[in-house]
Order: sequence, then structure tokens, then C-alpha cells
Amino acid sequence: MSPITLLVEYIPIITDITKVKSEKIILNDPTIKGLLDQLCDKYGKEMFDLFWQKGRTCQRNKFVLTIVNGDLVHKTEHQLYEEDKILIMPALSGG
Repeated sequence: MSPITLLVEYIPIITDITKVKSEKIILNDPTIKGLLDQLCDKYGKEMFDLFWQKGRTCQRNKFVLTIVNGDLVHKTEHQLYEEDKILIMPALSGG
């Protein structure tokens, strides 16, 4: 499969790690897992600890949300397509 280009946007807390609010990512594995793995490779342990539960079980942290073109996506195998717009943010709660 050919690489695809995505726009990935981040909100504060995650921008503390990335130091940017958004970036274009060229992705070889066009899935949510592929994107998260690539971001972990790029930004290191702090990003890994944010995305994955302890122990590298590939169990996603349920408190980090991935929104693709305005829709919340839960499955790491979700297919991504050229020019998709991704928002990565922590789950927010109110009280």
C-alpha cells in the first residue's frame, strides 16, 4: 500500500509533547494503530505512555480520543485515507 498524507491536530496537554498544534504526517501503515505507533516513534516515551496502557499490550488508553473527520474512532485497525483530518485529544470530563 502506498503512503498517505494526513493532517493531525493536537490540543493542549498533547501539544506539550509535540510542541506544535498540527502537522502533516506521511503514514506508511494507514490505520489508527499505524498513526499512533509512528507518533510514538517520533515523540518518544512520553507519547507512548499517553497512548498505550502500561506493558505494551497494544491496549489503547481509553482516556485518549482519536477523531477522524469529525467522527470518534475506537478501533486501532480503522483504515485511514489520504487527506483525512485527525484530532487527538484527551477525554474530557466535567463536574
